[in-house]
Amino acid sequence: MNTSKETAATSTAGATAPTKLNRSLILRAMLMVSLYWFSMYVYIPYTATFLRDLSVNQSMIGLVAGSYGIAQVVLRPPLGIVADLKGSSKPFIVFGVIVPAVASLVRIVSPSGGGFLLANSLSGVGAAMWIVFIIFFADFFGKGSIQQATALIMGANAFGQLLGFTCSALFYNRFGMTFLCWLSVGASVLATFIALSFKNTKSSCAKETSPSASGAMEQKLTIRDLLPVFKNKRLWFFSIMAIMQSGIVLATVTNFDTQRVREFGGSSTLVGLLTITFMICQMISSMVSSTYRFRRHGAKVWLPLCLVAIVIYCFVSPQVSSIPPLFALQILTGFFAGTITSFTVAEATKEIPESMHTTAMGIFQCLIAVGIVIIPMISGRIAEQAGQFAPAYYAIGFAALLVFVLSVWGTRTTKLDAKTPLTTDPTSNNK
Repeated sequence: MNTSKETAATSTAGATAPTKLNRSLILRAMLMVSLYWFSMYVYIPYTATFLRDLSVNQSMIGLVAGSYGIAQVVLRPPLGIVADLKGSSKPFIVFGVIVPAVASLVRIVSPSGGGFLLANSLSGVGAAMWIVFIIFFADFFGKGSIQQATALIMGANAFGQLLGFTCSALFYNRFGMTFLCWLSVGASVLATFIALSFKNTKSSCAKETSPSASGAMEQKLTIRDLLPVFKNKRLWFFSIMAIMQSGIVLATVTNFDTQRVREFGGSSTLVGLLTITFMICQMISSMVSSTYRFRRHGAKVWLPLCLVAIVIYCFVSPQVSSIPPLFALQILTGFFAGTITSFTVAEATKEIPESMHTTAMGIFQCLIAVGIVIIPMISGRIAEQAGQFAPAYYAIGFAALLVFVLSVWGTRTTKLDAKTPLTTDPTSNNK
């Protein structure tokens, strides 16, 4: 396969750019990821509308929506452990990309509240596999490049979601939910073919990129080896920080802001355009944050700066009384929110050996799923009690301000450093 050289120096986070990147493998993996997320997002914007038209009650609609997140919260930590113990990514990835097709077939066969509940639960199982995708993709970049890899794969993630939302807006009114579900099936099947083309193990991914890798036998991980991961303070600290970012965005950008567009007299098309504007900016920022010029400033600069932008958004947004400024705020928030994830992942896993990264990612992504469920619930309750959105924005803004202060401290302190760092990788030959 063709390879190309990248001569980047060490980033401030301690990551070194690999000397060789197999761009064919990277692009293939990014295409798979985009198709994977497209298959799980193309029907989402109109799911509630479709179920309401079927006279499904609001409680059942809420249960359908919640089942997707609950499956991820429950499955991600044990899945991370099993993936690291097995030492092979491919079975999990193939399973993850084919499940959305099965879920959409359930929606087609059983277009009802019960059918969509089962389908969304299956989609949640498929989405839980996302933790394996991130670590699998990072293997293509070599040791210490998880921030760069996460930034790129989150860009592919955002592109798939954006394409799904766009197709949903274009085709639902004309062709209906069944057509969107068939698009989901098609994308899932294509992603499965791509997944099957990869080599079998995580280590083989590195070998595809670095043919000179040692062929010596590796020692298998045990559950005892993985237990210290659950005690790592840095992992928990930055995972909780990521909770706030994901929950804040879901509560404000994709909930309050879209409702306010309607309050300002905007059409359904404008509501869709608002979401698409945010997602485009998020996708671009993820891609840009993977570059060396961006990465060299590190988490010490970018995490506080991005959180300041979110604080500004939370306090300025309630003052906006027309649609154009609301779109401008989506650009601000989309760019900075899209940058946070890759740096929190890099900081959270800084002390974790690479053979244990899937376990760490299981914890990280589980907490993100908790944030996605809890923060919108709390902020929605505040808005409901107050009878307006402003108090909820301000409450979220103060929470974001606290996270900003913690980010300044957390990226500079040594108090998060492990007393006995997990510097020795149990699967390494150099023990």
